[in-house]
Amino acid sequence: MAGQARAASLLILAEAGSLKMSYKLTPCAYSNYGRLCAQASIDGKPLADHMIALGFATPYVCRPGSCQPKVDWCKMAAPLRR
Repeated sequence: MAGQARAASLLILAEAGSLKMSYKLTPCAYSNYGRLCAQASIDGKPLADHMIALGFATPYVCRPGSCQPKVDWCKMAAPLRR
């Protein structure tokens, strides 16, 4: 729940214009089927760091010939409450 509260706080700040969000297009490290690659940041901190801290992502480093197992986010997701 703490991650959800932090995410909600970030969203409120972003909507209020209190955060500086930016991105720049970057070359892709590996074949990505024609998708664009970009680096995004919030207040100068990489977006990936924010997402990892909030529990929305995990660090993932893939090198030629060696990739860690991917996370099955569908299994990890809590059921929606209505």
